[in-house]
Amino acid sequence: MSCLRAIVPAGVLLITGMGPGYAACDNTSLNGVYPFTTNGYTLGIYDSSGTVHYLTPPQPLSSVGQYTFDGQGNFTRVDYNVGNGVPVNGPSTPVNDAGFRTGQTGTYTIADDCTGTITLNANGAMIDLQVVVVDYGLSAFAIVKSEHVPGFANPPDGTSCASGCDEAVNILSELKKDVYRHH
Repeated sequence: MSCLRAIVPAGVLLITGMGPGYAACDNTSLNGVYPFTTNGYTLGIYDSSGTVHYLTPPQPLSSVGQYTFDGQGNFTRVDYNVGNGVPVNGPSTPVNDAGFRTGQTGTYTIADDCTGTITLNANGAMIDLQVVVVDYGLSAFAIVKSEHVPGFANPPDGTSCASGCDEAVNILSELKKDVYRHH
Protein backbone atom coordinates (compact mmCIF):
# COMPACT_ATOMS: atom_id res chain seq x y z
CA MET A 1 0.00 0.00 0.00
CA SER A 2 1.43 3.35 -0.93
CA CYS A 3 0.91 6.59 0.88
CA LEU A 4 0.76 9.96 -0.85
CA ARG A 5 2.07 12.92 1.05
CA ALA A 6 1.61 16.56 0.16
CA ILE A 7 4.42 18.90 1.00
CA VAL A 8 3.12 22.27 2.13
CA PRO A 9 5.58 25.13 2.55
CA ALA A 10 5.81 26.70 6.02
CA GLY A 11 3.35 29.57 6.56
CA VAL A 12 0.78 28.30 4.02
CA LEU A 13 -2.67 27.47 5.32
CA LEU A 14 -4.18 24.39 3.75
CA ILE A 15 -7.98 24.30 3.82
CA THR A 16 -9.34 20.80 3.34
CA GLY A 17 -13.06 21.41 3.65
CA MET A 18 -15.64 24.14 3.85
CA GLY A 19 -18.97 24.16 5.61
CA PRO A 20 -22.20 25.07 3.84
CA GLY A 21 -22.22 28.43 2.03
CA TYR A 22 -23.75 31.32 3.90
CA ALA A 23 -25.19 34.46 2.36
CA ALA A 24 -24.77 36.91 5.30
CA CYS A 25 -27.03 39.73 4.08
CA ASP A 26 -28.79 42.50 6.00
CA ASN A 27 -30.32 45.91 5.24
CA THR A 28 -26.90 47.27 4.27
CA SER A 29 -26.91 44.84 1.34
CA LEU A 30 -29.15 47.33 -0.49
CA ASN A 31 -27.48 50.73 -0.33
CA GLY A 32 -27.39 53.36 -3.07
CA VAL A 33 -29.20 53.88 -6.36
CA TYR A 34 -30.73 50.84 -8.11
CA PRO A 35 -32.28 51.42 -11.55
CA PHE A 36 -35.01 48.87 -12.25
CA THR A 37 -37.31 47.46 -14.90
CA THR A 38 -40.69 45.95 -14.16
CA ASN A 39 -42.93 43.87 -16.39
CA GLY A 40 -46.12 41.97 -15.77
CA TYR A 41 -49.90 42.04 -15.76
CA THR A 42 -52.83 43.25 -13.72
CA LEU A 43 -55.01 40.15 -13.87
CA GLY A 44 -58.08 41.30 -11.95
CA ILE A 45 -59.56 42.67 -8.74
CA TYR A 46 -60.25 40.74 -5.53
CA ASP A 47 -63.76 40.95 -4.10
CA SER A 48 -64.47 41.16 -0.35
CA SER A 49 -64.29 37.33 -0.01
CA GLY A 50 -60.85 37.13 -1.66
CA THR A 51 -62.07 35.80 -5.01
CA VAL A 52 -60.38 37.23 -8.11
CA HIS A 53 -62.61 38.76 -10.75
CA TYR A 54 -60.46 38.62 -13.86
CA LEU A 55 -59.99 41.36 -16.41
CA THR A 56 -60.51 40.29 -20.01
CA PRO A 57 -57.87 40.59 -21.31
CA PRO A 58 -55.28 41.01 -18.52
CA GLN A 59 -53.71 44.49 -18.54
CA PRO A 60 -49.94 44.61 -19.26
CA LEU A 61 -47.72 46.90 -17.17
CA SER A 62 -44.13 47.97 -17.84
CA SER A 63 -42.05 50.35 -15.73
CA VAL A 64 -38.60 51.84 -15.48
CA GLY A 65 -37.27 53.82 -12.55
CA GLN A 66 -34.89 53.77 -9.64
CA TYR A 67 -34.88 52.98 -5.97
CA THR A 68 -32.52 54.87 -3.66
CA PHE A 69 -31.86 52.65 -0.62
CA ASP A 70 -30.27 54.13 2.52
CA GLY A 71 -28.77 50.87 3.82
CA GLN A 72 -30.88 51.22 6.99
CA GLY A 73 -34.28 49.96 5.80
CA ASN A 74 -35.73 53.06 4.06
CA PHE A 75 -35.90 54.14 0.43
CA THR A 76 -37.34 56.57 -2.09
CA ARG A 77 -38.40 55.65 -5.61
CA VAL A 78 -39.18 57.29 -8.93
CA ASP A 79 -40.78 55.46 -11.86
CA TYR A 80 -42.45 55.80 -15.23
CA ASN A 81 -45.26 53.32 -15.90
CA VAL A 82 -47.11 52.30 -19.02
CA GLY A 83 -50.25 50.21 -18.57
CA ASN A 84 -51.94 48.61 -21.56
CA GLY A 85 -49.94 50.91 -23.86
CA VAL A 86 -50.91 54.14 -22.08
CA PRO A 87 -48.80 56.19 -19.61
CA VAL A 88 -50.28 55.60 -16.15
CA ASN A 89 -49.69 59.00 -14.53
CA GLY A 90 -52.81 61.10 -14.06
CA PRO A 91 -53.00 64.90 -14.02
CA SER A 92 -52.56 65.06 -10.22
CA THR A 93 -49.62 62.61 -10.07
CA PRO A 94 -46.44 64.36 -8.86
CA VAL A 95 -43.72 64.05 -11.52
CA ASN A 96 -40.21 65.38 -12.09
CA ASP A 97 -39.09 67.30 -15.19
CA ALA A 98 -38.63 64.05 -17.11
CA GLY A 99 -42.19 62.86 -16.32
CA PHE A 100 -41.18 60.24 -13.73
CA ARG A 101 -43.57 59.77 -10.80
CA THR A 102 -42.05 61.10 -7.57
CA GLY A 103 -43.06 61.14 -3.90
CA GLN A 104 -42.78 57.38 -3.41
CA THR A 105 -41.30 56.09 -0.17
CA GLY A 106 -41.05 52.86 1.73
CA THR A 107 -39.23 50.45 3.96
CA TYR A 108 -37.40 47.19 3.43
CA THR A 109 -36.02 44.35 5.49
CA ILE A 110 -33.32 41.96 4.26
CA ALA A 111 -32.72 38.73 6.19
CA ASP A 112 -29.40 36.97 6.70
CA ASP A 113 -30.19 34.56 3.82
CA CYS A 114 -30.60 37.52 1.39
CA THR A 115 -34.40 37.24 1.15
CA GLY A 116 -36.65 40.02 2.32
CA THR A 117 -39.59 42.34 1.87
CA ILE A 118 -40.18 45.79 0.42
CA THR A 119 -43.20 47.89 1.39
CA LEU A 120 -43.87 50.76 -1.02
CA ASN A 121 -46.26 53.70 -0.78
CA ALA A 122 -46.56 54.68 -4.44
CA ASN A 123 -48.67 57.84 -4.16
CA GLY A 124 -51.45 56.04 -2.30
CA ALA A 125 -51.03 52.59 -3.82
CA MET A 126 -49.63 50.25 -1.14
CA ILE A 127 -47.44 47.56 -2.67
CA ASP A 128 -45.73 44.68 -0.84
CA LEU A 129 -42.93 42.87 -2.63
CA GLN A 130 -40.85 39.79 -1.90
CA VAL A 131 -37.19 40.39 -2.77
CA VAL A 132 -34.00 38.36 -3.20
CA VAL A 133 -30.62 40.14 -3.08
CA VAL A 134 -27.92 38.65 -5.34
CA ASP A 135 -24.39 39.42 -6.50
CA TYR A 136 -23.30 40.72 -3.08
CA GLY A 137 -25.92 43.47 -3.22
CA LEU A 138 -25.26 44.53 -6.81
CA SER A 139 -28.61 43.15 -8.03
CA ALA A 140 -32.00 42.13 -6.71
CA PHE A 141 -35.17 40.50 -7.99
CA ALA A 142 -38.60 41.37 -6.62
CA ILE A 143 -42.13 40.13 -7.22
CA VAL A 144 -45.32 41.86 -6.11
CA LYS A 145 -46.95 39.96 -3.26
CA SER A 146 -49.95 42.29 -2.88
CA GLU A 147 -51.13 45.61 -4.22
CA HIS A 148 -53.86 47.87 -2.83
CA VAL A 149 -54.80 50.82 -5.04
CA PRO A 150 -56.94 53.84 -4.11
CA GLY A 151 -59.20 53.30 -7.13
CA PHE A 152 -59.56 51.39 -10.38
CA ALA A 153 -61.28 52.58 -13.57
CA ASN A 154 -63.99 50.16 -14.67
CA PRO A 155 -63.51 47.36 -12.12
CA PRO A 156 -64.93 43.96 -13.10
CA ASP A 157 -68.52 43.10 -12.19
CA GLY A 158 -68.82 41.90 -8.59
CA THR A 159 -66.08 44.23 -7.32
CA SER A 160 -66.04 47.75 -5.98
CA CYS A 161 -63.11 50.10 -5.74
CA ALA A 162 -65.03 52.98 -4.16
CA SER A 163 -62.75 52.86 -1.09
CA GLY A 164 -59.78 51.25 -2.82
CA CYS A 165 -59.29 47.68 -3.92
CA ASP A 166 -56.80 44.86 -4.03
CA GLU A 167 -55.41 44.02 -7.45
CA ALA A 168 -54.46 40.53 -8.56
CA VAL A 169 -51.12 41.08 -10.28
CA ASN A 170 -48.24 39.10 -11.72
CA ILE A 171 -45.40 41.64 -11.75
CA LEU A 172 -41.63 41.02 -11.61
CA SER A 173 -38.89 43.65 -11.12
CA GLU A 174 -35.15 43.45 -11.70
CA LEU A 175 -32.88 45.92 -9.89
CA LYS A 176 -29.22 46.56 -10.64
CA LYS A 177 -27.01 48.84 -8.54
CA ASP A 178 -25.67 51.90 -10.34
CA VAL A 179 -22.01 51.53 -9.38
CA TYR A 180 -20.94 54.40 -11.66
CA ARG A 181 -23.19 57.09 -10.19
CA HIS A 182 -21.31 60.07 -8.80
CA HIS A 183 -22.86 62.33 -6.18
